[in-house]
Amino acid sequence: MRTWRSLKAQGCVSLRNSTYLLPKSAAHLATLQALAEEIVQAKGSTWVMSALPIDSVEAAQFEALFDRRQERAVLLASWKRAALDFARLGTADLTRLQRKLAREHQALCGIDFFPTIPVRRQPPLEPRSISA
Repeated sequence: MRTWRSLKAQGCVSLRNSTYLLPKSAAHLATLQALAEEIVQAKGSTWVMSALPIDSVEAAQFEALFDRRQERAVLLASWKRAALDFARLGTADLTRLQRKLAREHQALCGIDFFPTIPVRRQPPLEPRSISA
């Protein structure tokens, strides 16, 4: 279960049961190799492979597997719900909320490998500019 959570946190998608894909990068390779070592130590079997799409259609299908529009919609909805409480929160609570939302935003940005819309790298919340 811990390995599955770690794969999910890295933004992996399941192609089939126990088969996971990530876009190729040095950081992803290092993460997958570390997870592979853990799996082997637990008496499991694993392979870390490189695969390339054979044409633009396949490349588009691969990118579509990583579509994060739903996750972005959920994040935006949580920002809107949080904004309803701004007037009732003190400075410390606003700061905690901003940090929480910033962490959630950064986590999503970290796994949004093929953004379909421009992505701001900081959430649009600045507690210090909000008067309570």
